Amino acid sequence: MPACAQAPAESECAFVERTAIQAEGDAREISERLSMPVPAFKTVEISGKHLRIPTHVKTVPTSHFHIEELKPLTNLPDLGGAFR
Repeated sequence: MPACAQAPAESECAFVERTAIQAEGDAREISERLSMPVPAFKTVEISGKHLRIPTHVKTVPTSHFHIEELKPLTNLPDLGGAFR
């Protein structure tokens, strides 16, 4: 079962990064700072497809290196380096 399907129902935020180690580490840090569960996903699990993210997840932060990979998840035509 992909990690995406295992996200806790109360999570509205999930972190995406290229490797599991990076994703889990950053998700853990965000979770601690926000005092809420933040599941970790690898970019390959999401592959820019909405259906691979649980419907309760509303925010999907990532590092600036992966903005273009996740851009298909947005309605924004161009993020234009705003996160670089």
